Amino acid sequence: MSQNQSRKPRKNPQRIDKNMEQKIIDVRKHLENTLYAQIGALAISYQLSKEGINPPSISAINKIIKRNNLPHEKIRYKSKGINYPYLDLKESNFLHQFDLIGPRYIKNECCFILVVLSKPMTVGLR
Repeated sequence: MSQNQSRKPRKNPQRIDKNMEQKIIDVRKHLENTLYAQIGALAISYQLSKEGINPPSISAINKIIKRNNLPHEKIRYKSKGINYPYLDLKESNFLHQFDLIGPRYIKNECCFILVVLSKPMTVGLR
């Protein structure tokens, strides 16, 4: 064997076929245009399952997304430069806050958690 010949296999039996790859791209674009929809590999896999198609692994879907330049960068929060109101504590029993959390199920029984805070408050701006 000469040194110029590649040792790379000519075919990869585990590579996703073009039809499945195109279906994944189509589902991704459909999810991007759907309001409030998740667009990641797990959502694509779920959507394919709902359509009765046996989806490839999550890592394979991620590779297809990267190979077709479909990943999105996260949008970073930009400050608006507005000072938000804060609590200036000066008087006793001025503010009472109740938070009801639940239901929570512990050993098949339902319960609610009530958090009560009492603190003085005046509203001001920093």
